[in-house]
Amino acid sequence: MNKTPRLERAIAIRSRALQIIKTKGQWEKTAKPGAPELKYYDDGDRSRMGFYIRPPESIPSALYTLDLGHKTTGKVISLAWNSVGADPEIVNFKRGEWEDLFLNGAN
Repeated sequence: MNKTPRLERAIAIRSRALQIIKTKGQWEKTAKPGAPELKYYDDGDRSRMGFYIRPPESIPSALYTLDLGHKTTGKVISLAWNSVGADPEIVNFKRGEWEDLFLNGAN
């Protein structure tokens, strides 16, 4: 199946974000009972991104979640997927200048 340019871009963003979180992220225990632990990275300047394993009842077909927020815009992308390497479901994707800055930035 051919991927749309929107999905290809989302996959590229997911790949970059997961690499940043893997190398620079830290675990955070949420205060909400039953909520998953979050591995996040906050660059202190532009963005905050977090990866977590979602409770299965939230989105039945998705186990993993990645959220990326921009300091001035708020949440700009939220992706969910069920297995390693699977194409994500785009839950939310606000297109904009932040995409190129994030993909080509020095995070």
